[in-house]
Amino acid sequence: MTGQAARPEPVNEPVRTDLGSLSVTVWRPAVPHCTVLLAGEIDMITVPDLRACVLAELQARPLTLVLDFRDVTFFGSAGLAFLIEIRDVAMEQDTELYLTSVTRGVARLLDIVGLAGMFRSDTRPGAATP
Repeated sequence: MTGQAARPEPVNEPVRTDLGSLSVTVWRPAVPHCTVLLAGEIDMITVPDLRACVLAELQARPLTLVLDFRDVTFFGSAGLAFLIEIRDVAMEQDTELYLTSVTRGVARLLDIVGLAGMFRSDTRPGAATP
């Protein structure tokens, strides 16, 4: 497998990383699918570490990556740039990117800036998170 990262093993138990005012929980219930649960504030302070976490998951080239926003309490403009970057990386490697449990504030901001149509909502059966 030249040029491709080895796929990580499934993780039945979510792995949580605290990034100050944001926590990121990665769950890989079945390879090659990955869910990232976000809780807290997504802003210019937390985005660099969040970006690193999500890009590390994308290096494994999952077929699907779900970003779960159910517990996001703040979403600033740095979050918009993060989403566009992650979307571009996912598209380049044919990873399907889904946003799920998008909070009202995040959805409103995506709509206001005209980005809502760039992202898929995860409504697939079995797309449950821990």
